[in-house]
Amino acid sequence: MQYMAGESFRIRADLRKGFGGHDGLLGSVGADYVSRDGDRYVFAIGPRVLFSDSKFQRAYFGVSPADSVTSGLPQYRPSGGIYALAATSSLSYQLSSRWGIFGYGRYERLVGDAAKSPVIRDLGSRNQLSGGIGLNYTFIIKR
Repeated sequence: MQYMAGESFRIRADLRKGFGGHDGLLGSVGADYVSRDGDRYVFAIGPRVLFSDSKFQRAYFGVSPADSVTSGLPQYRPSGGIYALAATSSLSYQLSSRWGIFGYGRYERLVGDAAKSPVIRDLGSRNQLSGGIGLNYTFIIKR
């Protein structure tokens, strides 16, 4: 869900249900500065607060008794709540009426129970970077 609170300011929130790797709930709340040239390009940048329930955090940051035996890490059972603060940016550019390219970059700083996890403390990092690029094509379906 998003709300344009002006021509260049967007407030957004999302809530997702996991399947496969976890079956928890997670979401984010954020705001973006948005710059655009009609539909030719759209650039956005802004902060995010990421949150989740305990099912998500246990799947990615927890250490079960069985995992503790095999990994040597201490047992850890995180609870839900805010797990990261982030900054994200994106750019999409229309090459033609049907073809476009897009990219994004994101920095997350793990906080709370996620940051205290032995998985993160001993094996990982509280600093998480991600990014991606893609090509899109718009189909026209005629009735």
